[in-house]
Amino acid sequence: PFLVLATQNPLETEGIYPLPESQMDRFMMRLSVGYPTGEQEMEIIRRQLVQHPIELLEPVCTIEDVICCRDAVAHCQVSDELLSYAVELVRRSRTHPAVALGASPRGSICLVKAAQALAVARGRKFVIPDDIKSLTKACLAHRLVLRAEARAEGVAPETILDEALEQVEVPA
Repeated sequence: PFLVLATQNPLETEGIYPLPESQMDRFMMRLSVGYPTGEQEMEIIRRQLVQHPIELLEPVCTIEDVICCRDAVAHCQVSDELLSYAVELVRRSRTHPAVALGASPRGSICLVKAAQALAVARGRKFVIPDDIKSLTKACLAHRLVLRAEARAEGVAPETILDEALEQVEVPA
C-alpha cells in the first residue's frame, strides 16, 4: 500500500512551480481543510506544549487490516448505471466550453474507486449515487485546466462540476 499526503501553502511560492497536468492527474483527490476554529487551534497548541504529538504515534492497524480493507473496497459492487453516471460526469468536464483540458480516464477510475471506499467506510458493500456525487469535486476539480477566458472571469473548476452534477441524470 502506498499513500502520499501533501500540503500546499499558497503564499511564499517563489521558486515553486505548479505541477504539470500529467502529474496532477496522478493525485486521487485534492481536499481543502481550511483553518481550525479558535477552540481547535487552542487544542492544537495544548497538545504541543510538553511534547510533540508525533512522538506519541502508535500503529492503529496492522498491514493485514489494510489489506483486508483494500480487499473489501475492491469487492464493493458498482452497477453499470453508476459507472455510466461517473463516466458522464467526467465526460462533461471534457466538453464544457470553459475547459481547455478535462479529466482523463484516470479521473473516472479514481472517482469510482473513491466511491467504493466511501461505501465500505459507511458500512455498505455497494456504491450509491450519493457516494459518487459527494466525491466528484474532490476527485475531479484539480484535473481540469480552464481556458484563459474562464480563468480571467473567475470561473472555478468546482462550478463546472456543480453544473455537471445538476445536468447529469442520477440513476435510480
